[in-house]
Amino acid sequence: MTGDKENYGTSDTIDTNDANDTDNTNNTNDTKDTNDTRRSEGAPGKPRKKVWKTKVKTGCITCRIRRVKCDEEKPNCKRCTSTGRKCDGYEPPKAQKQANQALVRTARPPTSTRSSPDLVPRYGKSTPATFMDPAFASEISAERQSLKFFQMYTAPEMAGFFDSTFWVQDLLVAAETHQAIRYAVTALGALHQKFIGCTLPVLPDDVSDQTLRFGLKQCNRSIQEIIKQSGSSGMSRLDRINAMTACVLFMCFASIQGHNSEAIEHLRGGLKLLRESDAIQQTARHDKQTHPVSMESLRGMFVTLDIHARGMISDKDIMSWEPIPSADPHTIPLEVKSLPQIRYYMEGTFNEVLAFLQGLDLYPPTTPEAVDVVTSTFNGFMEKIELGDKVLEEYLRRPTTRLSQEEQTAVLALKLHRNDIAAFSIMFQLQSELAEMAWDHCESQFIDMVAISTQLLGAEQGGLVQLYPSTSIPALPPYGPSFSKIQNASSATQRSRRPIFTVGFGVVISLFLVAYRSRHPVIRRQAISLLLNYPRREVLWDGVLAGRIARESMMMEETAYLNHVGLPLSDIRTVLTAAGDLPLHLRTRDIEIIYTGMRQANATFRSIADFQEGRKGVTKTIHW
Repeated sequence: MTGDKENYGTSDTIDTNDANDTDNTNNTNDTKDTNDTRRSEGAPGKPRKKVWKTKVKTGCITCRIRRVKCDEEKPNCKRCTSTGRKCDGYEPPKAQKQANQALVRTARPPTSTRSSPDLVPRYGKSTPATFMDPAFASEISAERQSLKFFQMYTAPEMAGFFDSTFWVQDLLVAAETHQAIRYAVTALGALHQKFIGCTLPVLPDDVSDQTLRFGLKQCNRSIQEIIKQSGSSGMSRLDRINAMTACVLFMCFASIQGHNSEAIEHLRGGLKLLRESDAIQQTARHDKQTHPVSMESLRGMFVTLDIHARGMISDKDIMSWEPIPSADPHTIPLEVKSLPQIRYYMEGTFNEVLAFLQGLDLYPPTTPEAVDVVTSTFNGFMEKIELGDKVLEEYLRRPTTRLSQEEQTAVLALKLHRNDIAAFSIMFQLQSELAEMAWDHCESQFIDMVAISTQLLGAEQGGLVQLYPSTSIPALPPYGPSFSKIQNASSATQRSRRPIFTVGFGVVISLFLVAYRSRHPVIRRQAISLLLNYPRREVLWDGVLAGRIARESMMMEETAYLNHVGLPLSDIRTVLTAAGDLPLHLRTRDIEIIYTGMRQANATFRSIADFQEGRKGVTKTIHW
């Protein structure tokens, strides 16, 4: 780290939007039916004679029911709207239906869910979906092109480091028979195709872009389908699954645009539907209807998304947030058959721990009896975590367990988040005595988290990641004059890395925890450097922006310390050499994010001294 004044600027803004120099070539996705109706007339000079013609079936549903000629205006025909009737829209042409079915029909679900950074599809041991004949490919619509891209590239990347049948199998099968899901899937596929050409993990906010307009149109169609399916009689079980699945896809659609507040509301809606579905299920167990997307798959997805959201939203929003989605089952069988079983159990328990600690921060215990209850509850969580550890170890020791490369990566990811839980456990046990200084006792966990994250990024990026030597302080990528904007001109290597978008548990949350809570000058810089140099978006978590925020917190703490001891910036390397060198009252206690716009928020950094003296802290505006 350099010690000049420029590197410790005090800009009131954190702006990342100028760095996304994407190729703005618009992909025209709008399609138009070309089916025309023709009139038949008798020959001149002869009696008019009715000529038999095959009935045209391309009109809107309302006109076809009324048996009148439709002018086929899109999206609503004038024949209906001019007479005050509701136009119920159009059914897809038969050829399009067949093409969609051929496109999403899956022979066997792919088991390898991680996509290569250079967009080479990988399918592991099983075969990919069967596609339509190449001769017909020239006639496919933009919708089907987006669906194909989703299957080949988007679905494997969304799954992240873990195997996920939700992304690589269930959605594609559901898209064949459920239009609401097919529209939402194609919307996300189109935006992801645009996203991979960016530099930062967020799409440019360009309302004139044809790809974005196509995606919005598809989302609106999906919403209309869901509304139409629910009708006046309420939602059936299948309708609820459709709606919950769409909420997941809509959340991803908003997140990939950087619209976090909108994405959070989609998640809130999905969690509410899941809670209602659980209540209904208790009294409707006779319902035998099946859906390609299982409730177990959706439940696991919402548990993961809830963890992402809880680490992002403000204390005020936490107070009105939905209850944590129940993990099903609550106990893990000792004879597990796969890593996903262990993963869902561990994630469900981690979410319980996170929600529990957030509740303590808002409503700390005030009596000895309440403290005993809190301690007992937390010990129960730790027993569940230790059971998960035991089951994982026994699973890996089995002679029949043969892990593929993808499964070995999944085990690494599980170990990464096990270190997250260990750090929170240490903090819980020591916080009453040491307050914020308790994080200094998590140093071994922080070191492991950086090392495992480096391995995971190396597996994803082809082994390009290298840690800084532990004896030196790494230089950070260059920024603008006052750190107000991230400039992506640091190196050709950084520019060559395309952004990754994933919904599964990744590395960003763990690296941010290290960068924010570790005060060791080398460890936290390693975490910040990984966040800034490997652009990733893990649902709501923008890795580059998270690194930028953590870096601001670090600069505030270290600048405050230098001012406190009256030393120049050039002495920073010698006066801060260990985590314990930073005094308690100068440490950042919390960072509150308040969304003030679609791609704007206020980040308030509050130190221990601010909290004790009732000050609001320092607020900076974030743009992305």
